[in-house]
Amino acid sequence: MATVAQWRRWAEPAAVDWGLHLTFTEAVPESVIAAGAEAGITSFKLYLAYPERLQVDDGTVLRLLQAARAHGVLVSLHCENGGAIEELRRQAIAAGRTSVIEHAKTRPAVLEGEAVGRACALAEVTGASIFIVHVSSAQALSAVRSARDRGVDVLAETCPQYLYLDAGLLDQDGAADFVCTPPLRDRWHAEELWEGLARGYIHTVATDHCPFSR
Repeated sequence: MATVAQWRRWAEPAAVDWGLHLTFTEAVPESVIAAGAEAGITSFKLYLAYPERLQVDDGTVLRLLQAARAHGVLVSLHCENGGAIEELRRQAIAAGRTSVIEHAKTRPAVLEGEAVGRACALAEVTGASIFIVHVSSAQALSAVRSARDRGVDVLAETCPQYLYLDAGLLDQDGAADFVCTPPLRDRWHAEELWEGLARGYIHTVATDHCPFSR
């Protein structure tokens, strides 16, 4: 909660509306969830990717989903299979495959879909409400659709880059300018995402803006 107080101090001069949510990179007591909810923080974020940096295990996800349900707050999740992706990344580096396109090849859509399905299963078990951020692929969308059709309270977001850009940009000059995570996909995934928006399976389009300088 000291972190919350610090970020509120930084945000106070803002001339636009703002809200905060907390990212947990390890298990926390339920009292932290309760204190956050009491302070007006209604969403929390967990990562199923980036092992040894941000990723939490399934047991931690389960416990935090249980706490979130108890206190009426939403859990947002970055869904990629971090362990498998890390191994693919290591293999690519060992083989000398380090061009920008490898960012996409080592983070395949099927591993996004698997993680979304796993998050939805944990939400189903706990009865929690979840929000899947930056859905980029048909496989991830399919997992959301399946979960919603069986009554899981899951919302989904996609981003403009997944609707308008494709993986071809990662295999040409200037490719580094188009790196994002999850990575850009082949064009047909965008067509599926547009269909998901039209049918109401994707509920939000957001920038998820995370800028870097060259």
